[in-house]
Amino acid sequence: MIRVITADDHALIRQGVQHILEKTEDISVVAEAENGQELLRRLRSGKFDVVTLDLNMPGMDAFEVIEKVRIIAPDLKILVLTVHPDKRYGLQVMKAGASGYLNKSSDLTDLVSAIRTVHAGKKYIGPSLAEKLADTLDEDYQTQPHELLSEREFQVLCWVAKGKTLTEIASQLNLSTKTISTYRRRLLDKMKLENNAQLTYYAIENRLV
Repeated sequence: MIRVITADDHALIRQGVQHILEKTEDISVVAEAENGQELLRRLRSGKFDVVTLDLNMPGMDAFEVIEKVRIIAPDLKILVLTVHPDKRYGLQVMKAGASGYLNKSSDLTDLVSAIRTVHAGKKYIGPSLAEKLADTLDEDYQTQPHELLSEREFQVLCWVAKGKTLTEIASQLNLSTKTISTYRRRLLDKMKLENNAQLTYYAIENRLV
């Protein structure tokens, strides 16, 4: 039996996932969490095979949650569920350590298939993300500026675009303000941007926030 824990701040989504999976014979939702902190607490006291993780929960963002999950439960398979198009966050999420990435608008059967796939130790990506990966193999493909960023730089980009100060970001990521400032400078250099206003405009235009 595949033991699943669902992490989503919307109760209806958690209930929906459970309703879908309870119809299978090999998958069981054994726990729920409504935010990243609760998920980490449950992982410390229980054993699970797969977590379905909402990309946008209050408090810790998905990238920070993924990083901590990899430490607490390194064998746990992470399937990220999101309303965002696969092309927007998919590559970054997979680079961060997720085993799969699935849009919440996907067919119900896709969720079951995704859980079975990641549990088997394989990667699962939706059709549009697969298309994105295929595009990167094209000689004419132009890499987007934010795709040049490291996982941590991408996190800082998103937080700055949401209006967070460097001090607030440092507290959120348990890093020093100086370190966050360094990440900010690096990402501005890589993306050839000059200030937070341009960074925020870019993030909004590319639907990163």
